[in-house]
Amino acid sequence: LLAKIRRFNKLIIVLGEINCIVYLGRPNNAEYRQESWVSDFIDMTSLLAEQIRFKNLVFLSPVPPSDICEAHPEFPRHGTLTSRIEGTKWFTETVTSLVSTRTNEKVIDLHQLVGQENGSLNPKFTVDGVHVNGQGSSLIQAAIH
Repeated sequence: LLAKIRRFNKLIIVLGEINCIVYLGRPNNAEYRQESWVSDFIDMTSLLAEQIRFKNLVFLSPVPPSDICEAHPEFPRHGTLTSRIEGTKWFTETVTSLVSTRTNEKVIDLHQLVGQENGSLNPKFTVDGVHVNGQGSSLIQAAIH
């Protein structure tokens, strides 16, 4: 209700890096790489943005994966760094493709901002190998604005 009253300009959706390291990087990831669930998510998010009357919908791609940090037992890394990079790329490309025909919706590919040439997270933009640091955050905020 508050969002409807204030009439915010943008709804920013942060897509989950955790999905890429736990699911999309698995050796047998075909069951997870289904465009239908991504499409359903985008449709539900678009409907939410419309209901709350946001003017723009911005999707931030997942933060690029890395092997900089140690694996967390609750969120295990599945697959190699290369397979997690490929999963992240698939997810980002799928969202980008689905959003490309929609007006007032866009995707910001974080690989372009904080990634390395091989698709992994650039160490200069992270402290823990998972989350972006202040410098990376500033780049993302500038891209949003």
